[in-house]
Amino acid sequence: MKTLKNKETGEIRRVDNKTADNMTGFASAVWNFITKGEWKKSRSTNKPVEEVVSDKPTTKASKKNAEKKGRNKREGNS
Repeated sequence: MKTLKNKETGEIRRVDNKTADNMTGFASAVWNFITKGEWKKSRSTNKPVEEVVSDKPTTKASKKNAEKKGRNKREGNS
């Protein structure tokens, strides 16, 4: 896998080696190789932030805690 960046649009793509060689060939001066680190950095900064509004009350109990509570109830009833 290779990481490429479009000079014109700034788009970053991860593609297989053969496709990367074709995209950066002599005829195309649009795509350049970049480091995988740049790709990772762009993914972490470009994540859209979604705000979810819900009428339901939220709880912070995890599945594990819920399972423990269920087990405790069963043990107490025996």
